[in-house]
Amino acid sequence: MAEGDTRGVGEELKGSAKKAAGQLAGNERMEREGEAQREKSDSEREAEQAQAQADEKQSEALRKEAEQRANQ
Repeated sequence: MAEGDTRGVGEELKGSAKKAAGQLAGNERMEREGEAQREKSDSEREAEQAQAQADEKQSEALRKEAEQRANQ
């Protein structure tokens, strides 16, 4: 697991804990903050996955270009 993945999971857990604490305490603001923190973590994780896929596709394209030049 990459460092960013670990941080994302940690942020998601903190957000869940904050939301639960807000629910138990009847603190709507804390509950909303916790939910927002979880949503941010989800978005960051999705962006990191999309970037990793884009990087992989770019590497694949570069490999194919190098093969093409080698076969000329």
